[in-house]
Amino acid sequence: MHGTLPTEIGNLKRLRDLVLISEDDAELVGPIPSEIGHLQQLTYLNLDGNELSGPIPSEIGHLQQLMYLELSYNRFSGPIPSEIGHLQQLRSLELRFNTFRVPFQVKLEICSNSFTLTFPTTSD
Repeated sequence: MHGTLPTEIGNLKRLRDLVLISEDDAELVGPIPSEIGHLQQLTYLNLDGNELSGPIPSEIGHLQQLMYLELSYNRFSGPIPSEIGHLQQLRSLELRFNTFRVPFQVKLEICSNSFTLTFPTTSD
């Protein structure tokens, strides 16, 4: 898949796994559409290694079945949405190598989980 992630992605309401990884050349560009929040059955979302940009949409917090969220190696910026803290099934959160430019302000209230968070250092 090349180009932007279409808003029609939200029509795939029974989708359980969405893996669109680019290992060589970036395939996807632009923002994640807010319609991603319509994928109520999604348990695994991996968009690593693309050129996705802009903020992570707050609608990610609607994915109550989500266990794995992998958005590393993109160009996401802005705040990390606090709605990620509502994902009670979340087991893995990977946000490495993005361009977040604001203070990290998210409250994660997820009990009995094990997280490894890595934040890139900047030379500002």
